[in-house]
Amino acid sequence: MKKLIIFIILLCAFIPNNYAQKKIRAKGDYTHPSTNFVFPKQLLNFERVAIYSFDANRENIGVVYESNLTTVSLYIYPAGDGYEDRLRSEFLKSLQEIANHTRIGIDINHQPVQYEGDYICNGFNAIIKDKYKYNSLTLYECGRWFFKIRITSDGLDSVYLSNLEQKIVRKYEPSELTALNPFKSQAKVHIAPGTLNDTILFGSVAGFTLKKLEWALDSVSEKERASGFPSIHIGMHIAALKDFLNYRIEKRPTTATTEEIKKMIDEVQEISDNGFLAAYIFDQYDMLLRVDNYVISEEVWEKYLKWKNNRTFLFTLTHIVYSVVGYIE
Repeated sequence: MKKLIIFIILLCAFIPNNYAQKKIRAKGDYTHPSTNFVFPKQLLNFERVAIYSFDANRENIGVVYESNLTTVSLYIYPAGDGYEDRLRSEFLKSLQEIANHTRIGIDINHQPVQYEGDYICNGFNAIIKDKYKYNSLTLYECGRWFFKIRITSDGLDSVYLSNLEQKIVRKYEPSELTALNPFKSQAKVHIAPGTLNDTILFGSVAGFTLKKLEWALDSVSEKERASGFPSIHIGMHIAALKDFLNYRIEKRPTTATTEEIKKMIDEVQEISDNGFLAAYIFDQYDMLLRVDNYVISEEVWEKYLKWKNNRTFLFTLTHIVYSVVGYIE
């Protein structure tokens, strides 16, 4: 077992800083001052039409290119510390922003993506279609930075958008952003204060949380951990939930707990006993996970959904947050 460096802190809230966007004027190539990424006047066959800054230090920027009926927007902005779920949360936020700009429904097909250079960057890609146009959204977490590609077209199909997106990724290698300030796998753990009031809950959450850290060190390469905490892998969540259950079973089988906590743990145990752990986790994380070597058959998925729809209570992994883990500088 590799050594864990852990800092335990109570959960706290962070208030984002609002800043009105400003246009950056540049005649020739524009170099992002914090990363040295260069945005030329012409990218492939697209002409640069605007550069925007969303913060006073010009760390958070967007660069817009156009050609005929297609617009390419590239964004580089700070991602902060490498806490778990930041990639999924940021991706869902970006999808919501797209949905907010249309009054009609949109169809979304998304999948995990990964870029491997000197470091490995995890990300998500979505092809979004409404009645009039195709959109492609790709987001990578790259250490202290997010790199986002948004392509909108009135005349191109999803295959062309995908090929175009790949050309852009090859030009702007996400791993080069990780290389600016890679994480060293020093872990920070935030524990919710309420867990301290119940021995069973605290022990279960502690086992659940530490297992994530152990799994990341044992199952994920240092090159990938350098870009962010690898909570994109379903195997991590399966291992963590098993340890969540084992605390009561193996260490405190006779210790009393509240009816609410007992109900919660019993339901997770029922999910496990029915063979639904992978399907349940995949569902809880909006299918935004790498399943790696795990297989969720159509039969198991249908049985899980039938079981879920008959529930009056369902423990929510992403809404009831007892702990958060991640990497710090």
